[in-house]
Amino acid sequence: MNHPLVYEVLFFDGWGAMPGYYLLGNVEGDTPEQALAASVERITQQIRRRFGLHEGEVSDGQIQETIYVLRENGLVSVRDVAGFHGS
Repeated sequence: MNHPLVYEVLFFDGWGAMPGYYLLGNVEGDTPEQALAASVERITQQIRRRFGLHEGEVSDGQIQETIYVLRENGLVSVRDVAGFHGS
């Protein structure tokens, strides 16, 4: 029986006073791309709450462009997920 793999999720906050990457937690999936695609909406709302990014200020698509999943040889972004174009 195969278990999903666990990947760490990063958010790049370029809107704050001190731009930087923040570790958000973990996502699970068979691949980093699948894990990101399955979790991107939940992660977007988590970022909104944690960093106080209101919908009138920053769109879901803008936030989603700054979410990354770590893999062995780099980062996976929303742009790397087939068929996903943000909200």
